[in-house]
Amino acid sequence: MAGKRKNWTTDETLLALDLYLRAGLAEDDDPEVIELSNLLQTLPIHPVDERLPNFRNPNGVALKLANIANADPNYLGKPTNGSALDRKVYTEWADRPEELEKIVAVIKAGGLNDLAPESDEDEIEAAEGRLLYRKHRVRERDPQKRKQKI
Repeated sequence: MAGKRKNWTTDETLLALDLYLRAGLAEDDDPEVIELSNLLQTLPIHPVDERLPNFRNPNGVALKLANIANADPNYLGKPTNGSALDRKVYTEWADRPEELEKIVAVIKAGGLNDLAPESDEDEIEAAEGRLLYRKHRVRERDPQKRKQKI
């Protein structure tokens, strides 16, 4: 099957926002941009056989940071074609960096360990994107977790 361009999901955009808030705009050769690119390529969000060869490459991640910057009221640079999702994620999460950090940790862990439930201490009130929603459903349907709560 030939690959096709995949729209960014909420989970992916949250990861990019986290990087933007920590590092601002960054070029495609920045180590953190490359690290995020590598992570995005490993997350089980989009089927691998449906991706283009340049899927979430560092250049695309750097462009996503520029798109997110458009939603930042302090950004004075050249406008890009950010999406409604970029603006929504920025508006909802930019002033909550501590909560964003927790959600980003859950998304990252979900991509690396198939979303196995961890401890009750990582409980997050969110069903933001595909991975987070799946983690929420896994925890919700776990009979042992239910018994512990009751």
